Amino acid sequence: MIKKKNKEITNIELLKSINRSFSNIEKKMATKDDLKNLATKIEIEQIRVDLRGFKQETRENFEEVNQKIDDLIETIEDVKSNHESRIEVLEGKTGL
Repeated sequence: MIKKKNKEITNIELLKSINRSFSNIEKKMATKDDLKNLATKIEIEQIRVDLRGFKQETRENFEEVNQKIDDLIETIEDVKSNHESRIEVLEGKTGL
Protein backbone atom coordinates (compact mmCIF):
# COMPACT_ATOMS: atom_id res chain seq x y z
CA MET A 1 0.00 0.00 0.00
CA ILE A 2 1.28 3.44 -0.97
CA LYS A 3 1.25 6.01 1.71
CA LYS A 4 0.40 9.54 0.66
CA LYS A 5 2.03 12.40 2.36
CA ASN A 6 -0.67 14.62 3.64
CA LYS A 7 1.06 17.93 3.42
CA GLU A 8 -0.95 20.77 4.76
CA ILE A 9 -0.59 24.09 3.07
CA THR A 10 -0.03 27.17 5.15
CA ASN A 11 -2.06 30.31 4.76
CA ILE A 12 0.95 32.13 3.32
CA GLU A 13 1.51 29.42 0.71
CA LEU A 14 -2.18 29.49 -0.16
CA LEU A 15 -2.12 33.26 -0.61
CA LYS A 16 1.00 33.05 -2.76
CA SER A 17 -0.64 30.39 -4.92
CA ILE A 18 -3.80 32.47 -5.32
CA ASN A 19 -1.70 35.53 -6.14
CA ARG A 20 0.21 33.60 -8.85
CA SER A 21 -3.08 32.40 -10.30
CA PHE A 22 -4.50 35.92 -10.46
CA SER A 23 -1.26 37.21 -11.94
CA ASN A 24 -1.46 34.58 -14.71
CA ILE A 25 -5.09 35.48 -15.36
CA GLU A 26 -4.29 39.21 -15.48
CA LYS A 27 -1.55 38.56 -18.05
CA LYS A 28 -4.08 36.84 -20.30
CA MET A 29 -6.81 39.46 -19.89
CA ALA A 30 -7.30 42.16 -22.50
CA THR A 31 -6.51 45.72 -21.53
CA LYS A 32 -8.77 48.70 -22.24
CA ASP A 33 -6.55 49.58 -25.20
CA ASP A 34 -6.92 46.04 -26.55
CA LEU A 35 -10.68 46.31 -26.28
CA LYS A 36 -10.72 49.69 -28.04
CA ASN A 37 -9.03 48.10 -31.05
CA LEU A 38 -11.51 45.24 -31.34
CA ALA A 39 -14.28 45.61 -33.87
CA THR A 40 -17.77 45.31 -32.49
CA LYS A 41 -20.41 43.05 -34.00
CA ILE A 42 -22.13 46.12 -35.45
CA GLU A 43 -18.90 47.28 -37.09
CA ILE A 44 -18.28 43.82 -38.52
CA GLU A 45 -21.83 43.69 -39.91
CA GLN A 46 -21.34 47.15 -41.46
CA ILE A 47 -18.13 45.92 -43.10
CA ARG A 48 -20.06 42.94 -44.51
CA VAL A 49 -22.75 45.27 -45.88
CA ASP A 50 -20.11 47.54 -47.41
CA LEU A 51 -18.36 44.54 -48.96
CA ARG A 52 -21.62 43.26 -50.46
CA GLY A 53 -22.25 46.73 -51.92
CA PHE A 54 -18.74 46.87 -53.32
CA LYS A 55 -19.15 43.44 -54.92
CA GLN A 56 -22.46 44.45 -56.50
CA GLU A 57 -21.02 47.73 -57.78
CA THR A 58 -18.03 45.88 -59.22
CA ARG A 59 -20.30 43.39 -60.99
CA GLU A 60 -22.33 46.25 -62.47
CA ASN A 61 -19.16 48.01 -63.62
CA PHE A 62 -17.90 44.83 -65.28
CA GLU A 63 -21.26 44.32 -66.98
CA GLU A 64 -21.06 47.86 -68.34
CA VAL A 65 -17.47 47.35 -69.51
CA ASN A 66 -18.39 44.02 -71.13
CA GLN A 67 -21.29 45.67 -72.95
CA LYS A 68 -19.01 48.45 -74.23
CA ILE A 69 -16.49 45.85 -75.43
CA ASP A 70 -19.26 43.94 -77.21
CA ASP A 71 -20.42 47.18 -78.85
CA LEU A 72 -16.85 47.97 -79.99
CA ILE A 73 -16.41 44.48 -81.43
CA GLU A 74 -19.67 44.85 -83.32
CA THR A 75 -18.63 48.27 -84.64
CA ILE A 76 -15.24 46.93 -85.73
CA GLU A 77 -16.88 43.97 -87.48
CA ASP A 78 -19.24 46.36 -89.29
CA VAL A 79 -16.38 48.62 -90.38
CA LYS A 80 -14.30 45.63 -91.44
CA SER A 81 -17.10 44.15 -93.56
CA ASN A 82 -17.80 47.58 -95.08
CA HIS A 83 -14.12 48.01 -96.03
CA GLU A 84 -13.90 44.48 -97.40
CA SER A 85 -16.88 45.06 -99.69
CA ARG A 86 -15.40 48.38 -100.88
CA ILE A 87 -12.04 46.72 -101.50
CA GLU A 88 -13.73 44.00 -103.54
CA VAL A 89 -15.51 46.65 -105.64
CA LEU A 90 -12.21 48.49 -106.22
CA GLU A 91 -10.43 45.25 -107.10
CA GLY A 92 -13.21 44.48 -109.60
CA LYS A 93 -12.87 47.90 -111.20
CA THR A 94 -9.07 47.74 -111.41
CA GLY A 95 -8.99 44.14 -112.59
CA LEU A 96 -6.86 42.84 -109.76
